[in-house]
Amino acid sequence: MHYISGKTDPAARHFRLKKEHQKWLGQFIESLAQTNKSSNTIHNYYFDLVLFLEWYEQVTHSLIVKIQTTHINSYMQYLLGQEEWNLPAKSRRSVFFEKILHAFRRKQHPSFGPQENQKRAQKLSVAARRRHLSTIKNFFEFLKEQHEDLERNLFRANPVKSKSHQIKLTDKDQTPTSLLTALEWQQVCESIKRPKDRLMVHLLYYGGLRLDELRLLKIEDLNYDSKGLTFIRKGGKRHHLKIMHFETIGPLWRKVAKGRSGEEFLMLSTHGRPFSHRGLFQHMRTLLNKAQLPAHIGPHSFRKACATQLYNRTKDLLLVRDYLNHSDAKVTQTYIDLPLSPI
Repeated sequence: MHYISGKTDPAARHFRLKKEHQKWLGQFIESLAQTNKSSNTIHNYYFDLVLFLEWYEQVTHSLIVKIQTTHINSYMQYLLGQEEWNLPAKSRRSVFFEKILHAFRRKQHPSFGPQENQKRAQKLSVAARRRHLSTIKNFFEFLKEQHEDLERNLFRANPVKSKSHQIKLTDKDQTPTSLLTALEWQQVCESIKRPKDRLMVHLLYYGGLRLDELRLLKIEDLNYDSKGLTFIRKGGKRHHLKIMHFETIGPLWRKVAKGRSGEEFLMLSTHGRPFSHRGLFQHMRTLLNKAQLPAHIGPHSFRKACATQLYNRTKDLLLVRDYLNHSDAKVTQTYIDLPLSPI
């Protein structure tokens, strides 16, 4: 199976799922890559589905064509830590499953430790379970679209669509993105001098770009005549943005792109290659540390600051929604914090 960038996923070499499951999972992952999902998102989808399919095979010994809503209920109970299941004797030491399951639990609960005879899920957070369930739902939606067979009764319905599977996410379950204040933005501007790094932070702060949107920018995406940026947003949508503070961003863009007509991506690492998601995140973390910002400030804090200050200046929620390319103004509202100085 090929994963994300076309390179063979190391975990797939130890993959021992049923061949049909491997095939369907591979097709789904490839479809995500074709819709411009970020590498981090694809990794999460892949990781969640590997766990689910391994669980399903060990519990039912059958293909997911026979899955029912009761299986989804059982899996949710398993993720809640309320249900145990025994591995068959021959599979008790499945090296691949041991490693991937343990890594997943460690990520959610650092105190998690191995158990000898049974696999019990440490209770995951509401947000983690909701993401997990959403992954499975999207997977079955894909299978229904691509492989539905009414005569053989294959994938006729999505087993996750029942309202009984909804997981409520309350305020206490969420960790809100910290806001980059005007004073902290000033610290960033004073500490960062290189044109490429200055362009990065300005696009995040004034353009409200997500990190992967920044990473995938092409040199040709900026139009100097219209003073606009046309680029691929999250989910594969192409968005034209009349970007604020073009008088600063335009010259920085020109400096960074100068002499690079043969190269496609705007942002390159020190090795001269396009950034990976992790690589750009680490680079941004280095810049924020250089500006001596607190640890809770991250790349997404710039997007929240962009939304907050634009709303503070215009009092127009729909304008901010369109600027950030949100599909729902309710999402935009979560980005707006206390008033700041004008952007």
